[in-house]
Amino acid sequence: MKYTLTYLDKKEIAENTFEFIFSKPTDFNYCAGQFISAYVNGEMREFTLVSSPRQNVISFSTRIRSSLFKDCLMKLQAGDSITIEGPFGRFVLSKNNSRAVFLVGGIGVTPLVSMIRSGLEKAIILYSFRNDPAYINLIKDSDNELHCFQTSGMLSQCLDGFSERISLTILDKILPLENKNSLQFYVSGTADFVSAMISFLFELNISEKAIVTDSFGSY
Repeated sequence: MKYTLTYLDKKEIAENTFEFIFSKPTDFNYCAGQFISAYVNGEMREFTLVSSPRQNVISFSTRIRSSLFKDCLMKLQAGDSITIEGPFGRFVLSKNNSRAVFLVGGIGVTPLVSMIRSGLEKAIILYSFRNDPAYINLIKDSDNELHCFQTSGMLSQCLDGFSERISLTILDKILPLENKNSLQFYVSGTADFVSAMISFLFELNISEKAIVTDSFGSY
């Protein structure tokens, strides 16, 4: 189903990365972790919602690169309208009592943001990024266990974590694998990142049924 949204505002949440905020139609319902198709100037892009279903606004975020679609996004003025379709996707929290473990790379953080804004707590989060991490303060301030991995080299002074990639050794060290049957894994990021994380989890004898994935293309 398609909906018309009214543009309200935008805010920069990392270097060259913005969150775009719109009015929420009263009949639009979704779950944290789902995505929508957005139509601007005749073009369509898919975005995971970073707002909480509890909020009275809808928002999504994206890194700004030179393209007609994103140029039009940046030029939106308060009161302008766009069309969206959705929601779509099954990357949502399980209704069982398993402890959530998130393996997140780059823009794959967006579904996690919606979940945290919806009250996610007690999760284990491994967040891999190159430089300026989007939503890092939101995640740090939440009631979750965060481990940072800055793959571009030295960690920023404001972060505690690892200046390396997530590896099988790291996962074996951090995760409470003695209770692995009580864990539910959520893997989100680029296709290569998701593929690598799934391979690691299989090597740790994690069941395929305990893994939910969300693979992002270019954004």
